[in-house]
Amino acid sequence: MEFANQIVGVGANGEVLGQYTIPFANAGPNGLGIGSDGPVWWRGKRVM
Repeated sequence: MEFANQIVGVGANGEVLGQYTIPFANAGPNGLGIGSDGPVWWRGKRVM
């Protein structure tokens, strides 16, 4: 599997649980965290 410009949730068995498009081309996650109420937050960094 290959996912460009996306954050992908993958289960323990390899099943894709969700796909989220990163709003900037050539960007990737620079930091991930889990909020106290459950959602995952990411901070992106554009690669030039």
